[in-house]
Amino acid sequence: MANVAVADQFNVAGQLAAGNAAYSRGDYAEAFRLYKNIAVLGVPEAHYRLGLMYAGGLGTRQSANQAEFWMNSAAQSNYPGAAQALSLIRAMMAKG
Repeated sequence: MANVAVADQFNVAGQLAAGNAAYSRGDYAEAFRLYKNIAVLGVPEAHYRLGLMYAGGLGTRQSANQAEFWMNSAAQSNYPGAAQALSLIRAMMAKG
C-alpha cells in the first residue's frame, strides 16, 4: 500500500480503516505502521491493535513489554476487550 499522503497524516479514521484493511489482507508491516501513526495521537483502538501485534509478533518483533504497554493504554480508555487481553498478556509474562 502506498504511504499515506502528508495531507492525510492526521486523518485518524482513514488511517485506522487502512490499517484494518492491511491487517485483514495479511500486510502486518503496513498495518503496524498505520496503527503506530495514530496510536501516538491517543487512539484507543490503535493502542489495542498494537498490543495484539506486539504480543503475536505481527509486523514487528514480538515484545511482551510493548504488548503490555499498548494494551494497558487501551484498557485505561476502556476499549472493549482490552482489560481481558491485558490480563492474558500479563499471565504470559509471568510464565516467562
